[in-house]
Amino acid sequence: MNLNGNTLNGIKYGNTYLREGTDYTVSGDTVTILKSFLNSFDTSTVQLIFDFSAGRDPVLTVNIIDTTTSASIVPTTADFDKNPDASRDVKVKLVPNGNTLLAVKKDGEALVLGRDYSIDGDEVTIFREYLADQPVGRVTLTFDFDRGTDPVLTINITDSRQVETGVIQIQMFNGNTSDKTNGIMRDTGLPIPEQLRLDYPMLKSVTTIPLTGKRIRTSGVTGPV
Repeated sequence: MNLNGNTLNGIKYGNTYLREGTDYTVSGDTVTILKSFLNSFDTSTVQLIFDFSAGRDPVLTVNIIDTTTSASIVPTTADFDKNPDASRDVKVKLVPNGNTLLAVKKDGEALVLGRDYSIDGDEVTIFREYLADQPVGRVTLTFDFDRGTDPVLTINITDSRQVETGVIQIQMFNGNTSDKTNGIMRDTGLPIPEQLRLDYPMLKSVTTIPLTGKRIRTSGVTGPV
């Protein structure tokens, strides 16, 4: 500093005075702005006003940048099938690069450690029970580290379970030539094939086969009554 006979009263950020000894130090005509103070800012431009006893107060402009190497994860995409026979935990390897993982978040809300996921060294496991509760589609999980850019894991959630379809044959026998029957369908007055298609949309086809006999037995068919 070149005091020119003036006295330094203090250093201000906006209208707030920095604390000497905590935010900065003065030794002779040298002022040191401590990194602990500057680290409290995100990447930005900070203007510090040097308040002197007389004259116009000079301003120090500090450009704050972050050259920290951000953490990363492997992989950054994964697939999950809600089908219980195919569902698996999703495992992610952390590459911290000196940073610390604070949380795993979905839409800004932190997952619960121990319930939704676990951490073992540099491996994070997203539990399949958590993923099974998510809707089909893409789920984005953000790995919140203390510094740098947070890596993101995108999980494509599908459900391979299919609605079963089948074929039924209605065998018509002599002694009952009616196109209606009781037991597996409602009596609406419609012909059997049409009513079965209405009540059982999963059937691929319905056919009628003439049969000589006294009885008909069906099994494995359920539906509205």
